[in-house]
Amino acid sequence: MQVIGLRGELADLRAHSKLGCEHVADTVGELLDRAVCAARRRGPFRALANWWSGSNVEAAFRAMHRAEAEIARLYDEDRIRAAAPEALDRLRVCATDDRHRIEWERHLAAQNGRLTAAELSKVIQLGHEAKDQRYAKVRRFRNIVLSAAALITVFLALFAVIVSRAPDAVPLCFTAPPDTVLDCPTSSGRGASGGDVWIVMLLGMLGGSLAAAVSVRNIRGAPTPYNLATALALLKVPAGALTAVGALLLISGEVVPGLAPLASQEQILCYALVFGYAQQALTTLIDKKAGDLVTGVRDKGGDEGKPTR
Repeated sequence: MQVIGLRGELADLRAHSKLGCEHVADTVGELLDRAVCAARRRGPFRALANWWSGSNVEAAFRAMHRAEAEIARLYDEDRIRAAAPEALDRLRVCATDDRHRIEWERHLAAQNGRLTAAELSKVIQLGHEAKDQRYAKVRRFRNIVLSAAALITVFLALFAVIVSRAPDAVPLCFTAPPDTVLDCPTSSGRGASGGDVWIVMLLGMLGGSLAAAVSVRNIRGAPTPYNLATALALLKVPAGALTAVGALLLISGEVVPGLAPLASQEQILCYALVFGYAQQALTTLIDKKAGDLVTGVRDKGGDEGKPTR
């Protein structure tokens, strides 16, 4: 959408530009073509690599943002006054380097808030460079979350396979006095079985899925090409299985004060579900970090949208 808007604006500016500015308009056109080509670049073997590294998307955004900065060199005074507030707000919100922000604030104070076309172009360039860096941070954070989810899933799968073959090695059963019946997740009075760990993990995953559904609803959207909400939801599911197994082991070992041994099979299953949901307490900090990153790339101008549509 934004590329189409910039092309229309460029056509209008070409019709009214002064002599000697044709090279700027040509540069803007080349940058927009480069943004479209980068965003449309596809390949069956490169799709996953591009999705992980963000190379195509970020190249498209960089080219589009450079075009937006260059096109400002063709603005007249009315366009400069209209575009300056959004460009300055973006620089204030996104720039992590206070030096740039302070320098421009001093310059604007000295110039009574007025910018030349070249100065506006520089402000737009700095603001978008800072915002592109934020995009890269969001992508790296998403990749870390997905890597953590994958590692936890692999670890739990290996753990479940091993324990299912030797259930007595990591028993998830309880004997509540004065009763002498051994209660397990899959049976009562028949001892540990290979299915115990799978049942506990599945209930923990169910609890984690419920927590993911609740937390994703609270994550606000942002003008980024990377879906953090999905990555966070995928992390909560295996994290729920992990906390369910870990919590039952801690209760069985009487490590958690105030929690008596579970007295029935139904209690074991319920606790596995509850502790699966309780992983939300461990992943809240990750959710908060994601929220901070999302806020960092949201400026007052609203969503940028996809660069090629």
